[in-house]
Amino acid sequence: MYRRILFSFVALALLPISAQAATVSLNVALNTVAKTYEVFATINGASDGLASFSIDVIGAGGATVNTSVNKAPRVIDFNGNGDNSGFALFRTNGTTSSTSKLDLRASQDTTQTDPGFFIFGVGTTAPYLPVLLASGAYTGTVGTLTAQLHPGNSFNLFPADFEPGGSTVAATSVIPGSANLAVPEPATCVLAALGGIMALTIRRRRRHAA
Repeated sequence: MYRRILFSFVALALLPISAQAATVSLNVALNTVAKTYEVFATINGASDGLASFSIDVIGAGGATVNTSVNKAPRVIDFNGNGDNSGFALFRTNGTTSSTSKLDLRASQDTTQTDPGFFIFGVGTTAPYLPVLLASGAYTGTVGTLTAQLHPGNSFNLFPADFEPGGSTVAATSVIPGSANLAVPEPATCVLAALGGIMALTIRRRRRHAA
């Protein structure tokens, strides 16, 4: 029995790195002056990069996502034959739903056997670390923008030992990213506190005077 346990432990330890778990973290960056946002993704763990994705950009608490543009990297006519490499398949800018943009997606053509059709290292190595997936505009002065995995879909990754014609693997988890539209400046907080103190002082003086 102990030999079986030891054998199982050794077998797990010798699994190829590509079979180990990889996760994806999303991040939302805001330009509060221009009222624009960008969504970035970073892969954590052993992987040769992002193969496909589908995200929602959710506006809540007074924030509305007005536009969304797919920014996943691709190369148009990369070989002079009209072929596109990178995230050229199933590419959409998302659909509008209330205050959000849903199911913004794209995929690399993993059926290809020519390595030239792929962009490897997306989300793992420069210049695609982190990788810009989407950008757009929003309205509102309060609330949050959140980027998250579209329900029922997955982020598919190239394993570290991927060969053209091989299979991709799903990320074990996709961690949402959020950004607040309005963050009070320290000076504003100080002024608010001073205002509250002054108001209390005035009330006390009036009570004593009465």
